[in-house]
Amino acid sequence: MVIRTVLSSDTLSLPELAPFMGREVEIRGDEPAAVGPPSAEQLQARHAAAAALRASTYDYDALTEQDLVDIADQMRQELEPFR
Repeated sequence: MVIRTVLSSDTLSLPELAPFMGREVEIRGDEPAAVGPPSAEQLQARHAAAAALRASTYDYDALTEQDLVDIADQMRQELEPFR
């Protein structure tokens, strides 16, 4: 399906189309591709990626823990004048 028209309304529900106001545009609508089960290669790649994440030494909780320490330090500093 192809719609050829000139956009003339600034009340679009798609803000990304705003730069095309007043211009001739072509809007194409495609049916979404059917999603089937992943192929053997896709499954193998997913398993390899998961194994690499498990084997990594990256500490995903470190940032959250550091944020909590930083907040506690800031609160102590802000309360210091009242001691």
